[in-house]
Amino acid sequence: MEIREALELLGREFPAEEIEHSDTIAKHSADYLDVFHKRVNNDKDYEFTNGEAAALFRMCEEMRAAADSYERDLLRALKWGAEGMTWEQVAEAVDGQLGGRQAMQKRWTRLTAATRRTTTGDMRRGAAQTSRRHDGSVDDTTTTEWS
Repeated sequence: MEIREALELLGREFPAEEIEHSDTIAKHSADYLDVFHKRVNNDKDYEFTNGEAAALFRMCEEMRAAADSYERDLLRALKWGAEGMTWEQVAEAVDGQLGGRQAMQKRWTRLTAATRRTTTGDMRRGAAQTSRRHDGSVDDTTTTEWS
């Protein structure tokens, strides 16, 4: 489904006053990000004020977290709510955008994982990403050297 088509469909399903009275952080985040996007497009030499970049980045993070929460709620309602659908039916209901039952189960697992979008302080500071092998040795995934 195209985004315009989705907006038109939801515009018919949800009354305008319900949307206007929504006062969520995600809605405000989207508004600020939209205004920022317009400013940047109109001013190619846009200069950030003190702390503005950090605040906008935080708004992006909030939008991702809200999207994950909304997606979990939608999948939960389809799978375990009044509908009581199978994973295959859920995939069909969301217009097959996820590729079937296994993809839906994988998506649900990713959305409900305890480590979802959490990072250590070292990762935020740009430390090398490493992975441990079963034999205890460490692979450095940041090098470009080919074997």
